[in-house]
Amino acid sequence: MRPSLLLLVSALLVAAPPRRSTSPEAVVQEQLEAYNAHDVEAFAATYAEDVELSALPVASLETPGRAGLKTRYAKLFRDNPDLHASAKDQILSGPYVIHREKVTGLAGRKEALEVVVVYLVKDGLIRKVWFLRGDQA
Repeated sequence: MRPSLLLLVSALLVAAPPRRSTSPEAVVQEQLEAYNAHDVEAFAATYAEDVELSALPVASLETPGRAGLKTRYAKLFRDNPDLHASAKDQILSGPYVIHREKVTGLAGRKEALEVVVVYLVKDGLIRKVWFLRGDQA
């Protein structure tokens, strides 16, 4: 290769963000890592612009798309500096990733919160999320 072309290709490779996997499992893992880092930008980047969040049995969580999600989680991260989630169990079924998650570090709550979360991942982004909390039965 000519030196100038080699330099250009090298510069583009350094400047280009690493390609993240689009598998449902990898996308959900990426969002979990961003959640635990309290990185709202990286967290929101794993979600579709028109993401829908719902609580089961059925209740919309009032997050109009990615912008609403960022607002909601930026406040959650700010108000809970010790917030951490871990996936205790995982089931994969096509575009669905189902986690039993343990959430700790919630302000004013001593015990961990157990929640089942169903993620629908399509085209490398989380499109829908359903939360099922045992303490709200």
